[in-house]
Amino acid sequence: MSNPYVGPTVVGYNATPPANDGSEVSANQLDWDKHLDKIGNPLKTFMEAVDTAVLAAFGLEFGVAVLSKSGDYTVTTADRGRFISVTGTTTITLLAAADAGSGFPLVIVNGGTGVVTVDGDSSETINGATTVTLNPGTGLLISSNGAAWFGTVSPGNDSGTFAADWVGFSAAQQTTWHYTRVGSVVNMRPFGTLNAASNATGFASAAGDVPATLRPTASTVTQTFVITDNGVQAVGVISISSAGTISFTSDVANNSFTPSGLKGFIGGASFTYNID
Repeated sequence: MSNPYVGPTVVGYNATPPANDGSEVSANQLDWDKHLDKIGNPLKTFMEAVDTAVLAAFGLEFGVAVLSKSGDYTVTTADRGRFISVTGTTTITLLAAADAGSGFPLVIVNGGTGVVTVDGDSSETINGATTVTLNPGTGLLISSNGAAWFGTVSPGNDSGTFAADWVGFSAAQQTTWHYTRVGSVVNMRPFGTLNAASNATGFASAAGDVPATLRPTASTVTQTFVITDNGVQAVGVISISSAGTISFTSDVANNSFTPSGLKGFIGGASFTYNID
């Protein structure tokens, strides 16, 4: 299925015409019906079939058609050259590489806010892995060699805000985080309520406060960060877990906060980490 053009077959052609011996018999007489049987209709039928096949082949050229999907979907041979735009947390399963053939092009783009998983057929691989994860705004340009799939994931760009509610204060404190994500690299900066009084020696947000697309995929990432401890600026540690929790300790040695005074962040501070 790698070549989108399938040539037509001539039908109706008389491969064994009567002998050309000059005899005046019915088989050698030229009338309109016999002309159509031997020349006219087969040629017309063949040219129409060529036209249909060419139009169908151009319909399978790369990028001609866009297919929108919001649920799980399995790619078919008819999707050759398509852009598949996906929304929602879902799985796109590729057809068998042997059925696709060598040179089967396809683009899969995550146009939603969930995570899209691209899965090879059965145990078939994509760049040597059984699945590829597409975060929002990323796309996969992929092709088959007839046995496996190979492709390139584009780095996605994303920006926005989310709110985190902090445990450990006498009254609920909420901080708005502004973020930008380019591919797997995330930068975050807190705004809003930055400091409040608390006797807690440590604090964290609720699980799930960090959006799924900003969470580290395997484990917790830790960065140094400028904080306020007992009303004094200090070097602290910020951690983001794969469960979507942000937590803080008061210094690089992971010591506890002083059990008094203002706790929080220094305005304008930001940190950058990799989610992979």
